[in-house]
Amino acid sequence: MKELRAAGLTEPQANGVCVVEVGLIVAEVSGDIGPIASHVTAVLMDPAVHEALKEHSVGQGKGQLFRVLAAGTPSPVRERCLELADLSEQ
Repeated sequence: MKELRAAGLTEPQANGVCVVEVGLIVAEVSGDIGPIASHVTAVLMDPAVHEALKEHSVGQGKGQLFRVLAAGTPSPVRERCLELADLSEQ
């Protein structure tokens, strides 16, 4: 959170990035996002969090994890997760 704030993100953006990062960990460990899906959905409804994730969370090896998040979330969050997956796989 401190590093994200120091990078210029607002507190809500930094918090949202952290929530999604926890979702990625849950996806990696369990293969789905289960009970954290509502939290991931809530923060990714904010376009500013989506933009922050593009800069701070995409990367090698995360594409499939973002696809797991997409499978467990409703639209428009699903599409945002798929975009993040595509960016992670470039």
